[in-house]
Amino acid sequence: DEADATATEACDATNEDSTTIAVDGFDSDKAEAEDDPKDLEMRRHFLEIDSRQYPKEKLAYLVLLWVGLTIIILLKGGKGVESVIGVTCEDAGYYALVAGQFIWTIGFAAFFGIKNVMKTNER
Repeated sequence: DEADATATEACDATNEDSTTIAVDGFDSDKAEAEDDPKDLEMRRHFLEIDSRQYPKEKLAYLVLLWVGLTIIILLKGGKGVESVIGVTCEDAGYYALVAGQFIWTIGFAAFFGIKNVMKTNER
């Protein structure tokens, strides 16, 4: 009986010291063994892209957004500044340019939203 009690205490101590957490349906050893070289290369590629501090493509799009808005504002005028093309608040062109500002900005947001969703699905 004393030997059984000692064995039970040792088993309980081992279970209490264990830090392994079991997750149903996931075997980490099996997951590491199943890594496909193509998947690993794709992960490396995405990590390389994400590691850039100043992504030139995104900065170029940001500059394009601001240049477009600046051009529309110069064409529209307002707040004490005359329109470059002579549009006044009474003209239909003024309201078309105001709508153009919103369309330009929302268009960029939609473009980058779709691009981000596609990139996430690709990963």
